[in-house]
Amino acid sequence: MLLHQPVGDAERYWRSLSNPISSNLVLLGTITKPQGIKGAFRVRPISQESENLASLKYIEIKKGDDQPVVYQVLQTEQRPQFVIMRVENISTIEEARALVGCQVFAYEKDLAPLEKDTFYWYQLIGCEVITDQGEILGKVDAIIPTGANDVLQVSQGASEILLPNIPDVILNVNIKTKQIRVHLLPGLR
Repeated sequence: MLLHQPVGDAERYWRSLSNPISSNLVLLGTITKPQGIKGAFRVRPISQESENLASLKYIEIKKGDDQPVVYQVLQTEQRPQFVIMRVENISTIEEARALVGCQVFAYEKDLAPLEKDTFYWYQLIGCEVITDQGEILGKVDAIIPTGANDVLQVSQGASEILLPNIPDVILNVNIKTKQIRVHLLPGLR
C-alpha cells in the first residue's frame, strides 16, 4: 500500500480530520503570511495531497469556527516549502493578512486520481483495523512518517498500537467499507 505522506508537523492536522467540515473537503494547508501587496498569500502544505494546490480551480478557506468560504483560484506558484496563491475577492495585503492562520481545503473530487493500491492519508483516518484472525484493533487515528515507511497509529479506548506500512503487515485496504486488514508480526503488540 502506498500513501501520500504529510510534510512537516502534519500529525495534528490529520487528527483534526476525525471531525471534518464536510466529507467532501480535504485539508491541504494553512495560510502563513501575505505575499506581496496585491492579495496573494502563502500556504504551508501539510501533505502530498497539497501537491494538488497548484492545479485547483476552487478552494475553501476556513477560519476558526466560522463557516468555510469558497474562492476561485486565480493564480498559484509552487515553491519548495510553500505555495503562493491568489484568489478572487482578495486583492490587498490587508485582506490577505486577515486570512493568516486559516485552513485551506479542496473538494475531494478535484484531487488528482491515484494509482491502484495508493491512498491519500485522509482516506485512512478513521478506518477500522482488523487482524487476519478477525480481532478488531481499533481505528486509525494518525499516520506517522518515519522515513523508511509510514506507521499507522491505531487506537481503541486507552489501547494504542503502531503498525508499519509494509506488505507483510498491511494486507488489504478497503476504502468503501473503511476497513484495513492486517497481519500482526511478532513484537507488534
